[in-house]
Amino acid sequence: MKTRKLSRGMVEAYNERLRIRLQPSSDPTMALVTIFELKPNGYTKARRVLHVSQPITIEQLIAVYGAFAEAA
Repeated sequence: MKTRKLSRGMVEAYNERLRIRLQPSSDPTMALVTIFELKPNGYTKARRVLHVSQPITIEQLIAVYGAFAEAA
């Protein structure tokens, strides 16, 4: 997966079928994670929003999502 920085402190990891966005919130102990599953044409197929405790990195989120995807 490739990563990039977006505005307002967001970090995004993405590939052709998935986008994971990590956004800091006003609460320093929590962060907002949005997971977009993409259709082959690039449009959104599904979206999940999670609140996770800080500190967490985008690499940790990728690893956790990979473990969930293998289990499913």
